[in-house]
Amino acid sequence: MRALVDRRMVRNFAENLTMTCGECGKVAEDVVVELGEEPGWDSATAYICLPCLKRAVAEAEAAVARDKG
Repeated sequence: MRALVDRRMVRNFAENLTMTCGECGKVAEDVVVELGEEPGWDSATAYICLPCLKRAVAEAEAAVARDKG
């Protein structure tokens, strides 16, 4: 798995097209996190905005806490 946080990528895409979050569908305005393989025609790559990433981490941590409790 590969994770990349790149503000320049968002700005570069903004000049030509919009970078949308694969989870919520909103345009990533500041930071996009790239998860998965190096982008390519047949790659498994996801782009996630920071709020969705934070929500995913919080949900994962809650699930772990429930399992331990």
